[in-house]
Amino acid sequence: MYGRSALREFAGLPYEVQEIKLQNAARIFHEHGVKPDVWVAPAHSFDTNTIDILLRMGVHMVNDGYALYPYADERGMIWIPQQVGRFRNLPIGIWTICFHFNRWSDEDLRRFRADLQRFRPHILSVGDVLQFCKRRKTWVHAGAARLLDAGLRIGRPLRECLKPMNWQAWSKIP
Repeated sequence: MYGRSALREFAGLPYEVQEIKLQNAARIFHEHGVKPDVWVAPAHSFDTNTIDILLRMGVHMVNDGYALYPYADERGMIWIPQQVGRFRNLPIGIWTICFHFNRWSDEDLRRFRADLQRFRPHILSVGDVLQFCKRRKTWVHAGAARLLDAGLRIGRPLRECLKPMNWQAWSKIP
């Protein structure tokens, strides 16, 4: 739905295939005593079929998308936006962070621990975040989503180009 990745684990797959994958995942969670309440899309890969299946399965929150605050869509799905890949001070909004820890070095782990302590007063539970949930997406959410999306599409390649001696990256800016 957001088109941020070329990786496709759900998006575009037939409804039945997605349903089997999601039911198997839920079964594994339940076998370990975990009730899945929030879904995080692998590689931001999902489509409207995925959302329909999740709702039927009783999962009513997705952590993905661009917005300043959580909101509920017309189907009752609560969207908790996921916009950044590291801790940072941001002036407004609810910001969730996506960590790809499978490639972390010891230094990355040390930085994460330090950031957890530094940002501890600002970290909220899902229950706390839901207090900020708007009933529906407003024009402010839509505008913020477009700006955040544009920032990601332009900002990443631009940052890569600004790194010393990375002249090859200039040709890849959209």
